[in-house]
Amino acid sequence: LIVIFPLLMPFIVTGTSLCSAIDPMLGKVDIDSLSQQTLMELLIEGISTQQKILGRIKDSADIEQWKGLFFGEISGDIIKLNWSFCGLEGSVALKWLPRTLLEVLIAGNKLHGSLDFENLPAALNMLDLAFNRFSGEIFLSKLPDTLEVLDLMNNRLVGSIDLTNLPKALQRLLLGSNKLSGEVSLLSLPTGVKYISLAANQLSGSLDLSKLPESLKNLYLSRNSFSGYVDLSQL
Repeated sequence: LIVIFPLLMPFIVTGTSLCSAIDPMLGKVDIDSLSQQTLMELLIEGISTQQKILGRIKDSADIEQWKGLFFGEISGDIIKLNWSFCGLEGSVALKWLPRTLLEVLIAGNKLHGSLDFENLPAALNMLDLAFNRFSGEIFLSKLPDTLEVLDLMNNRLVGSIDLTNLPKALQRLLLGSNKLSGEVSLLSLPTGVKYISLAANQLSGSLDLSKLPESLKNLYLSRNSFSGYVDLSQL
């Protein structure tokens, strides 16, 4: 196990009609009733550089012609989205991600706005939004149980983080180089987690490393404001 921490311191919608998908009793959109075409068009609605995805084709072109989308051979559904380092600017609402997605990679762009994990695809196993300009608080307890990799490094995220209710399948958690603050508990991490980076934030308080999972190989805690005594005898 490698643990790195600082010196301790003193202390356009087509396909299904959007209107027909709205529950008149609740005023909410029934996402499951929308086509994948409609969901993808809603997803990129806030992106000002859509041509990076659409190319020279018309805005209403079929998503099978869009860049960075991968489809299942049998189902024909979208299973992977890779728009990393595409020069995208603007915002994306993750709630519009098609339910069939397994991997979402949109790292290395200039996307901004808050991140809502409440309605992510239930079978999602990778979410990479690193090196963007996302801001606000994040609620990790809302992540899908199947998620194995979450990379949010180098954004502008703030607030405290709760690591006590992470997805059981999680293997890699990268939250470094943000503005996260407050104390963190490392006592209830997923039993299969291998890599955690919380470096370069504004985290504080004491560290209890007595119950780290045996699977954990790398733990990065440097460039924070942790304080107090650290017992390394259990590593």
